[in-house]
Amino acid sequence: MSEEVPVLKPDEAFADRKGALRALGMALAAACIHQYLFFEHSFGISYPIFIGIFYALLLGNAKGSMRRLTGIDYFCFAAVALLALTYVLFDNPIFYGLNFIAIPVLIALHTVYLFGPEKGRAWSDIRLIPATLEQLFIQTFGHWATAFSLLRFTTATKIDSRHKKTTGSVLIGLAIAGPLLIIVTTLLGSADGVFQGIVNAIPDSFGSFSIGEGIARIMWIVILSLALFGYVWGFVRPRVSHRARLAANWKEAQLQGAVPSQTKAAASSVKADPLIIATVLVAINAVYILFVVIQFSYLFGMLKGHLPEGMTYAEYARGGFFELVIVTSINFAIMLGTLVFSDKSRVVLAKVNNVLLYVLVSCSGVMLVSAYKRLVLYEQAYGYTYIRFLVHAFMIYLAVLLIIAGLRIAISRIPLARFYIVISIAAYVLVNYIGMDRMIAERNIERFNKTSTVTDVSYLNELSADAVPLLIQFAVKHPELERGLKDREERLQQRDSSWQSYNWAEARAKRQLSKHFSSN
Repeated sequence: MSEEVPVLKPDEAFADRKGALRALGMALAAACIHQYLFFEHSFGISYPIFIGIFYALLLGNAKGSMRRLTGIDYFCFAAVALLALTYVLFDNPIFYGLNFIAIPVLIALHTVYLFGPEKGRAWSDIRLIPATLEQLFIQTFGHWATAFSLLRFTTATKIDSRHKKTTGSVLIGLAIAGPLLIIVTTLLGSADGVFQGIVNAIPDSFGSFSIGEGIARIMWIVILSLALFGYVWGFVRPRVSHRARLAANWKEAQLQGAVPSQTKAAASSVKADPLIIATVLVAINAVYILFVVIQFSYLFGMLKGHLPEGMTYAEYARGGFFELVIVTSINFAIMLGTLVFSDKSRVVLAKVNNVLLYVLVSCSGVMLVSAYKRLVLYEQAYGYTYIRFLVHAFMIYLAVLLIIAGLRIAISRIPLARFYIVISIAAYVLVNYIGMDRMIAERNIERFNKTSTVTDVSYLNELSADAVPLLIQFAVKHPELERGLKDREERLQQRDSSWQSYNWAEARAKRQLSKHFSSN
């Protein structure tokens, strides 16, 4: 099914002046709220509040450009909402940084799919990525000119020539008077100490307000309001990009017969020779089978508590993880390339390739088990940390992807890309909510009770506020944690206490720490 490429005239972006003014006004209001929520405040309850405002801004202006909602849209809405709420519910520093990138990326991809002009595009289409980049840069910055033209036109229609002249004269006078006032005030202050004291007291009457802060807030509002307006109005009146013009010209040339219509069909039916793919798979699998045989010998050795000669726990576990990442990445590239580009017309070779792909998936599974055992050994020797927890989660995630890939080999109608996208988003949301700090604290406390390793105590004090309730319970029997908890209480007391930065995990930790030390 062909897609229509929207080709708009340059002035069409400015055609609906009333709607554009409304959008610009709403963008300005949203930018004002944004600076109030985030200027000199850390993320907290303010984050999900502004996410809701942003979607309201989109729906209030670009609802006519929105496609019909489907299951994937509700799924993305839920994922964005749950990830935004992590800034209220949890205090994990790793996800604090990761979500700072992940949430805007997910919002951008989702909104471009939902409000973008190409309604025939599937949500799993890879072309959604360049379309999102176009919306973020070409459409957003392109409509800054629309905003300025809109303001100039509105001002010009409301001010006649006589008032224009008067306003211009006043502005020129203020521009001249400003430097003169600074010079005169300085001289008078030097001449009279009382006058100097009055002048110096003027800024104090504004409390904590400073000119520098005021300028920063104004710049924040202006830039963000232009960005929000450009992004939203790009859905309402999309500007024509160079890519869209080329696509339109190509389609017109096809209709006129200047370009053979078979070209498109030929381009979309590019397939790789299955014999070439079979040769590659045989060679790769031969190496993997040898590697797996070696892994089995080590794996059975690990089950008996033996390591390869000359290797430490750290070397064994770390080497296993990097092998896993590199080999699995290669395997997925090979599997996806074979499933997508292999020519299925040669039935015998297609079946052979499927068998070889199963071998590839099986080898990857053995590597996952081997890497898992390596990491278990590492944790038994050195304890549990953020990175080791995330490695465990990553292994489970890869195992699920391998299972889906194995099913796809047998059932060709399974939409692999869609499954991978949904599983990836769901896995990321789940790992945000699973309580990483709490689980790390529980396992390190359990290990501490067995080994009394001092290094575990120092790491426990580095966990986020999510783990504080467990640490307080643990400190009752292990007073060596008390100093770390006291330092944590002092740090929490110094945190931003404004309502915009409210975080439930921090508030709970602060309350329980205060109760703990007041009762001791």
